[in-house]
Amino acid sequence: MKRLFSICLFILAINVYAQEFDYSVGDSWSYQYEDYSVGGGNGFVDFWTVSIQDTFYSDGHLKYLIGSQDTFYVDNGRMFFWDYHYEEYVMQFDFNSTTDYEIKYYDFIQDIEDVATVIIDSISYIYFDNDSLRVQHVNILNSGTFNGDYFMDVYEGIGPAYGGRRFQLGQALNDSGLYQWTSDLRCFTAENKTYNFVDVACDSTWLVSDVDDILQTDINIYPTPTTGQIFADDIDPIVDYQLYDMQGKLVEDGIMENRTLMIDRVGVSILKLKIDDQWIAKRILRMR
Repeated sequence: MKRLFSICLFILAINVYAQEFDYSVGDSWSYQYEDYSVGGGNGFVDFWTVSIQDTFYSDGHLKYLIGSQDTFYVDNGRMFFWDYHYEEYVMQFDFNSTTDYEIKYYDFIQDIEDVATVIIDSISYIYFDNDSLRVQHVNILNSGTFNGDYFMDVYEGIGPAYGGRRFQLGQALNDSGLYQWTSDLRCFTAENKTYNFVDVACDSTWLVSDVDDILQTDINIYPTPTTGQIFADDIDPIVDYQLYDMQGKLVEDGIMENRTLMIDRVGVSILKLKIDDQWIAKRILRMR
């Protein structure tokens, strides 16, 4: 009898661990959009939303159409997206994994097929009123993007905290400075319940006009995204710095010593460095 009870507990534990996720037409992801291409430190912050448009059964799976052409399905806690290069569904997330897993991708810049490794550093929970979500804190190796490896938070059943519904792989992205839009996940809405991951409303917009007198430069600030500490090349060992939020509000200032600085503020910030009596600016993304 005791053995039967233990087996039942084991089966229950597996069912809880390997949970499935149900989605409905209308469920939506909202992302932040930032554009500073107008120059002079001016720009705007907007949002964009993508939602599930339809569902259909294929090859034994319930599949979901996002937007006009992107489709995915979930099997045993793993999320698969259609890949036009491989012409098949490729796994992007394993929400049940506690160690590491691999994702194949096509690097269209180098015209090669490659494999990224997702290392799960730790797992925590984020709470919303009476609900909670499990969060994987991952390190993505051999991503073919961001000039190397990068860190990311992945929300269970929802996806990454930054960059869209999939990991950014094989895109040869780099830090292009201030004039670059970003796509932080703001909210996920399902069944009249909204999970808000940022400190602004899902549909809020604003103009940025207070961060002026800035220049672009080829000074290398890395890593970005960062988990805290950043480094700068080709500057003096000691320079003045200012840190702004995306509304143009000064949130921190001081001295950057030994070409290193600890960024405590999570999210996107504008870092200004005083070089030769001029302020240069770089966009910084600090992950949780």
